[in-house]
Amino acid sequence: MAQYTGELLQEKKSIKDGVMKIILAMQHLIAMFGATVLVPILTGLDPSVALFSAGVGTLMFHLCTKGKVPVFLGSSFAFIPVIVAVSEKYNGDLRYAQGGVIVVGLIYIAISFLIKKIGLDKIKKILPAQVVGPMIIVIGLNLIPTALDMTGVTQIASGEKKTIVSVIIATITLAIVLAIKKFNKGFLSQVAILIAVVIGYVISLALGQVSTTEIQNASLIAIPSFTLPKFDMGAIAIIAPVILAVFMEHVGDITTNGEVVGKNFIEDPGLNRTLLGDGVATLVAGVIGGAAKKKIFESIDNIWWKYRSISYD
Repeated sequence: MAQYTGELLQEKKSIKDGVMKIILAMQHLIAMFGATVLVPILTGLDPSVALFSAGVGTLMFHLCTKGKVPVFLGSSFAFIPVIVAVSEKYNGDLRYAQGGVIVVGLIYIAISFLIKKIGLDKIKKILPAQVVGPMIIVIGLNLIPTALDMTGVTQIASGEKKTIVSVIIATITLAIVLAIKKFNKGFLSQVAILIAVVIGYVISLALGQVSTTEIQNASLIAIPSFTLPKFDMGAIAIIAPVILAVFMEHVGDITTNGEVVGKNFIEDPGLNRTLLGDGVATLVAGVIGGAAKKKIFESIDNIWWKYRSISYD
């Protein structure tokens, strides 16, 4: 009887664990989707190609890192200014930006082999936390104007009143996330983004802020609009230097991820392998018309929850 009860409780726990994973996967999808399509929206690249290259790039990253690093590769925010600059310089022809992204991917791969050759200790001395940390902060701060503009705050500040509804909805959505995070420390806290997005979307639908025409007219299945790259030293010179910033960001991302799950990914599978994964993913993205790739940590709560000891009490 006791054995039967134990098996029943174990089965019930497994079912509950599976449901929680599905819910976290949905939040992971929402978190990575917004971050991944934002870059093509702001730069003019094709969002469908960005999503396709993100999926393929993530699989390649896990292949390079032996499946040891729990991350999803999305579009890198660090490349937004330089892609826009190349677009303006070449009359909107983003294929030249693709060429620059390919070169960045090749540099990434070259650095990964260099680190394998010279050793990790020397890299740590060159790039201490005091250098990596501020660079990541700067990349994040550069996105604040974009967030304010997309929510309508910028327009209101300039005297326009048309976006007041958008600002109210955005404020409610953000408030829900913060409130759940503040007053709930369990599983509900880890799905705060999912809850807030669902509520915010329902409010937007009710207030007529969402147009479903494009969804209704869209094909059920469609092939992304892939484009081949063009190469020019001017475009490469604009894009390639960003590798310095994203390299430091990469080190910070991998370190933070390791601390969250209690593992040292810098040592195992190794910084050279994580860089190789990013490089290959970025190279592929450049070939087909996607944005440069980086690890998406908007869904870090999902990773944290999966690797912690879950209490069902």
